[in-house]
Amino acid sequence: MAKIFIRDLTESDIPGILAIDRKITGKNNSDYWQEKAIGYLRRGGSACLVAEVNGQLAGFILGEIRGWEFGVPLTGWLEIVGVDPSYHRKGVGRELVESLCQRFVEAGVDTVRIMVDWNAGDLVSYFMSSGFHRSEYIILERRLGRERR
Repeated sequence: MAKIFIRDLTESDIPGILAIDRKITGKNNSDYWQEKAIGYLRRGGSACLVAEVNGQLAGFILGEIRGWEFGVPLTGWLEIVGVDPSYHRKGVGRELVESLCQRFVEAGVDTVRIMVDWNAGDLVSYFMSSGFHRSEYIILERRLGRERR
């Protein structure tokens, strides 16, 4: 496979992100992505990257550095990573994650976190193979209304 080139996300990448998302989800989430990507870029976007292979957008990753309520220290958060299915298992996702982590290190952050559905075994396995481990933090939830169990 050709070399993977990682660079900063720009507004002109949003149509490519939409196309990748459509391939992954089978849905048109254009309103969501317009708001999400533009929001990240307006907040500085230093942790928003894309991967190109032979000049073609092959994947993207959105993250940010933020503190959190309840005493969680300043942390790098990986919010979303998407890789065009035709580039799966070719190192694109791993390059994006490693590049994002390097950005966090350069900013003085020593921890990166991501929330993953524990029942999504493939995602849990992927991130664990990328060096992620269970955190000391847990998410508690309470269902409301009719869905309450």
